[in-house]
Amino acid sequence: MPNIGLIQTFDPTRGTGTILPEEGGSLLLFSRSELVDPHRAPRPDQRYLYDVSALSSGQRRAVNLRREGREGHPGATPVHR
Repeated sequence: MPNIGLIQTFDPTRGTGTILPEEGGSLLLFSRSELVDPHRAPRPDQRYLYDVSALSSGQRRAVNLRREGREGHPGATPVHR
């Protein structure tokens, strides 16, 4: 099951940002290359689904980020309630 978080920052020039897990915990870094749709820049306070990957250093990063969508819209991620 994917995690859900709120985008806190995204710098389109550098292609990096942070996401805050809704379940609590520390900010996770991510890069543009981890976005499922890298052509749509995330904005603060948008909800995104993501997975977590651990680097060899032990640092955790958000990967496979995709915008949480509304049901019934093409390409949207289903919302389970």
